[in-house]
Amino acid sequence: MRGKLICLEGIDGSGKETQLKLVLKFLKGRRVRVYKYPDVKSMLGRIIGDFLRKKVELTPLSQFFIYMLDIAKDQGEIERKLESGEIVVLSRYMYSTIAYQCSKGVPFEKGVEMIESMNFAKPDLVVLLDVLPEVAMERKSRQKEMDRHEEDAELLRKVRENYLTLYDMNFLSKKWVKVEAEVKPQEVFEIVKDFIAQLLKE
Repeated sequence: MRGKLICLEGIDGSGKETQLKLVLKFLKGRRVRVYKYPDVKSMLGRIIGDFLRKKVELTPLSQFFIYMLDIAKDQGEIERKLESGEIVVLSRYMYSTIAYQCSKGVPFEKGVEMIESMNFAKPDLVVLLDVLPEVAMERKSRQKEMDRHEEDAELLRKVRENYLTLYDMNFLSKKWVKVEAEVKPQEVFEIVKDFIAQLLKE
């Protein structure tokens, strides 16, 4: 039986890393593979890291392609994992590429069109962790020095709007769910867990 592709999305500070840990604990004992984007171990991921830390500058279109290619490089492997029956969990996916880079000058419709043309594997479930930018920034300020995305409230507002548009479109997924993620992590997870458990029964 084909595996399931699950994606966690949301603006910086929405709680993806915390939910990922809880999801993996819930899935313990099953065959699971995780992919996080940007992939800090890849050449493209290192370029993205330098950009986020303001060590290099990239045009919005260059950003779009670098982020997209960082995801595209794993598509063959992801497809093989799914075909072998594994559960694949993604922390960010091409939705982030649209949400972020189309907040900076790349037209939203053009970004959607480019991603659609790439034939990415479609998630069985996209979990959008929705928080207000102010809440997300307050969380990030407690954790570490913020990168250029995390410190930009106006950008995060636009990114959230793009995510909500993708959610309304049910863009390139069998199912999107929006989870209010401003409550305690365990409360968020109880909702996320129910959707995943339901998916695994299908």
